[in-house]
Amino acid sequence: MSARLPLALAVLVLAAPLAGCIGTTRDDTVQAQNATDNVTEPEPTVGNPAEVYVAGTNASSALGNATGELPVGIGLPVPGPLFEPTIGVTSEGTLFVSNTGRGELTEEDPPPDTEYSSILRSTDDGETWEDVTGSVGPVSVPPETGDPYVYVDEETDRVYNLDMIGLNCNWVRFSDDAGDSWVNNPAGCGQPPVLDHPTIFAGDPTTLETTAYENVVYLCVNRVADSACATSLDGGVTWSPFRTVYPGAEADGSFCGGLHAHGTTGPEGTAYLPKGQCGTPTLAISQDNGLTWETVEITTEVPSVGHEVAIATDDQANVFAHWIGEDLHAYLAYSEDQGRTWSEPVDVTPPDVELTSHPTIAAGANGSVALAYVGTETAASGYGEVSANATWNGYITTVLDARTAEPTVTTVTANDPDNPLARGECGGTRCRAANDAGIGDFIDVTIDDDGRPWAAFVDVCLETCEQTGESVREEGIGFVGTLTEGSALVGDGALEPLDAEPPNATES
Repeated sequence: MSARLPLALAVLVLAAPLAGCIGTTRDDTVQAQNATDNVTEPEPTVGNPAEVYVAGTNASSALGNATGELPVGIGLPVPGPLFEPTIGVTSEGTLFVSNTGRGELTEEDPPPDTEYSSILRSTDDGETWEDVTGSVGPVSVPPETGDPYVYVDEETDRVYNLDMIGLNCNWVRFSDDAGDSWVNNPAGCGQPPVLDHPTIFAGDPTTLETTAYENVVYLCVNRVADSACATSLDGGVTWSPFRTVYPGAEADGSFCGGLHAHGTTGPEGTAYLPKGQCGTPTLAISQDNGLTWETVEITTEVPSVGHEVAIATDDQANVFAHWIGEDLHAYLAYSEDQGRTWSEPVDVTPPDVELTSHPTIAAGANGSVALAYVGTETAASGYGEVSANATWNGYITTVLDARTAEPTVTTVTANDPDNPLARGECGGTRCRAANDAGIGDFIDVTIDDDGRPWAAFVDVCLETCEQTGESVREEGIGFVGTLTEGSALVGDGALEPLDAEPPNATES
């Protein structure tokens, strides 16, 4: 489970649960706080130029012959701490990142150690960021941080944010003006005792009729005893009861728990919720807007480590899965029949990378995908066996046609390897900082309308840790990684070079 924070306010009593729903809503719209005042201008960092190689069914092997200039990875720092970052982008290119902010609940009488979630927005390709969290008067909304999550519905540009309040409530809110104002559901609560590790996503209606909003919205959670999803037909105002998607235990008695990965939908409205179910990469599929779910094993040949089996769909309804295998390499597979049958898994790990962790994926047009993950070049038999001085980097991998047995893969580091994200033991579902608030269960990646990937990472290795490992930060500082140039993952063209290209970018 993710880190837990204490309840902060009695404001939750403003709304009592509705029968058969997660909770009630408030109709008022709150204005974003610090939307113009809290602006930073971070310095970008330069990662490695791209490595181009051919991935195979057994392992990444021969390096490809690259022509012309290769993309360079770039990291754009995000102000404030991150732990389990999510990222979204609108059709206008506005970026949003969930930020585990620490701050004062009220300006006049701040209670000690209060935390709240903040949403950060960038309208200039990550060069500057502003806090658009929201408030009612001096009170931050939501009032505390618990598994903060941001999602942008690509069909409508509606921005969703949810925060876990305690263990059995999710504060759901949304914005239709790119974060300038928010409509809040302050008691998005359901059946106790646990509504942990939430994911929110949306897609076209297939069998149910929506009202007030064109898409069906899904909210899926870990209830420990199972993984469960609820749906909203009015854009996130009211919700159905939760329905079990995955059991927490298998028939043979194996306990799998309820932790799952991020959900998504295909262009035709099929909903997907992936999970490493007791070590098997598995996909739950619903074609009736969450009324029923069926589960399919993606593969039994390459078991998964952890619950993060990432899923994405392209514009042709092809489905792609990305997970970490038992050898701690990164794997990719695809389905051309809405997740029913799957290709042989392909090891897409860069040839010089030994271990990987924290897989995530986004898909663009017609087989193009972007992967992000954390990796180390230090050899070890497992995460816990890594030497104390081993360094970990953030990787972004792009594949222009992931529906081949031996795809050509382009991979950059989003950070300078001399300035690693973590040092020492890492992987699985944590890369530790000093107070256990380092890299949490997941990172995230998305693709904008121009075909550029954007990945959200966490850096828990700063100051003397960069060189000697003598110390780490109390919290993880976030950054967004992308490519300075390269092939677009939408259409057939090239990415426009970023306006603020880092000064030390190098050619291959």
